[in-house]
Amino acid sequence: MLILACAASLLACALLAQAALASTTYFVSPTGSGTSCTEAAPCALTKGYEKTVAGDSVLLEPGSYTLEKGLNVTRAISLGGRVGASTTVLTSEAALLKVGGEPKAIFHDLRIEGPVPFLLGTASAERVFVSYTGGSVNPACWISPSPVRTPMLRDSVCWAHGEAAANAVFINGNNGGKAILRNNTLVGAAGASGLRVELAKAWSEIPVEVEVFNSIARSPGTDVEAVATGTGSVATVTLTHSNYATASVKGGATVTAPGTGTNQTAEPLFTEAAGGVFTELPGSPTIDAGANETANGTLALAGEARELGSCVGGPAVTDIGAYEFVPTAPC
Repeated sequence: MLILACAASLLACALLAQAALASTTYFVSPTGSGTSCTEAAPCALTKGYEKTVAGDSVLLEPGSYTLEKGLNVTRAISLGGRVGASTTVLTSEAALLKVGGEPKAIFHDLRIEGPVPFLLGTASAERVFVSYTGGSVNPACWISPSPVRTPMLRDSVCWAHGEAAANAVFINGNNGGKAILRNNTLVGAAGASGLRVELAKAWSEIPVEVEVFNSIARSPGTDVEAVATGTGSVATVTLTHSNYATASVKGGATVTAPGTGTNQTAEPLFTEAAGGVFTELPGSPTIDAGANETANGTLALAGEARELGSCVGGPAVTDIGAYEFVPTAPC
């Protein structure tokens, strides 16, 4: 009897431990209210986030969310919309939209609009479209790696446009470390860069490394720019299977030369670049020009498969950029 009692007790403890580790999904909507945060009765975004603990998820139903106080995700949670739901829009006029501090946080399937940049600290983001209309002081997407945490941006668009000369992506390398950009489309404003990496602290001796795969970086200014002006500072930007035509370096910085190796310089063909529609037109050099890797993920920005052929029945190959060309004509 004693053995049976102990066994029953251990089973009860195991079940309690599993329950404690089980994750919860909280549902929110632009008109949500109350505290239930269920799919049948969604709550407000701030309330959904308040209820989370590590391992939980916040699912944003389609609609427009205006964040007067911004949003700072500092917990190891997943926060985003439904896959391919480009109608899930976050806007903020003043306060920051930030995912940082917690490397296990994931931001996904959202469109961010307005004059406030998207700050990706040491976490990850995928299938995010950032349409930035702010000043030149900030970029569309701001990434800050560290020596112990590697942020990754994947299958996303960072688009800086408007009157200001704003970069599409700015990587602050002052703390050193590594950042990974995979299958992104980075489009900067006139006079700025598609990707700018900077290490400016005079005392910094920790190098910063940026790895760019299957990505497009374009700007009327410079496509890819790297600056390392601190004494002994080193910034390395390595690009493979990517599309960019111009590069600039300063100080102790290096950038893979345009057109070398698996990289290409031919202008990508977008559906309507001026209007921010960066899906590929037939004949774009970026179609089937990427590398198939597990780390690319399984879905592109609009929810389409990450590996598709250029024609129906053709071999499934990853495109360069955030989107995957969806073929309609047979091979």
